Amino acid sequence: MAIGGRGIISVASNEIPAEMVQMVEAAERGDFARGASDSHRILPLMLVNFIGVEPGPGQGRDGGDGPASTSTTGCPCACRGRDAREDSSTS
Repeated sequence: MAIGGRGIISVASNEIPAEMVQMVEAAERGDFARGASDSHRILPLMLVNFIGVEPGPGQGRDGGDGPASTSTTGCPCACRGRDAREDSSTS
């Protein structure tokens, strides 16, 4: 929202609705420090929401019958093995 967004769509809104409303309202007031602080506080929950199983259940990485591997899927940022704060500080 700090760069012009008008709101957010997030699974976390179903899990912690009051906290998400507070974060968005802070951003709408222009209190981006508070919004960022709230965002960093709830980031672990948001990351957990993207943990999935790859490949499918009962298949190993090689497609065999080994145990499934747990990995992150669908998240364009910190889930890929780096910290979102590191990304923003290097740009």
